Amino acid sequence: MKAAVVHGVNDIRIEEYPTPKAGAGEVVVKTHVAGICATDIKTLLGLGLPKDLPTILGHEVVGEIAETGEGVSGFAVGNRVGVYPIAVCGKCRYCRQGRHNLCEAEFGLGHGIEGGFAEYVR
Repeated sequence: MKAAVVHGVNDIRIEEYPTPKAGAGEVVVKTHVAGICATDIKTLLGLGLPKDLPTILGHEVVGEIAETGEGVSGFAVGNRVGVYPIAVCGKCRYCRQGRHNLCEAEFGLGHGIEGGFAEYVR
């Protein structure tokens, strides 16, 4: 698939990248639109650049489900979806209180998980 891959500060390249596969409990979304926000720009300028490079930024994603993994229910190939960008640990004090937006793990699409500036996102 084509993706906008970040290699470092002010270094983003359109290149071929492995297409993600849906694991158990996961879906793969074909990206229709991915918004660029201030967080993406700041990251590219070096403010909060992910440690694991190269990577794909982009956390504001809408598209349609292209693949479902084992055990996925309530979603089907072809469904149009908006992607929730925050991945949570489920273990920290905030997650245990249901305040997932404050998760201490601090990872999500574009930061620890490859994001939506690509043809597909998992």
